[in-house]
Amino acid sequence: MKPLVYKKSRRVRGTEPARHKLHLAKARAEQIVDAIFDSMVNALKAGDGIEIRGFGSFTVREYKAYDGRNPRTGSRSTTLPRSRT
Repeated sequence: MKPLVYKKSRRVRGTEPARHKLHLAKARAEQIVDAIFDSMVNALKAGDGIEIRGFGSFTVREYKAYDGRNPRTGSRSTTLPRSRT
């Protein structure tokens, strides 16, 4: 399974509203957001689903391998099994 990662720039921008509302230092807000994202990533790795009310739900789905065809060239290819969030 491919490792799940999130971009730091998005994480930093995500800390600003919480930091101002809760009057936290920037480093402390980043620690809290990191802990939340780490727990979400660990839950998905364990096969659990995540539901955030009013935002959406996330699960990891397994897809089987299948035979495909390139519509432009007509060549046949096999797609490997994979997981997607």
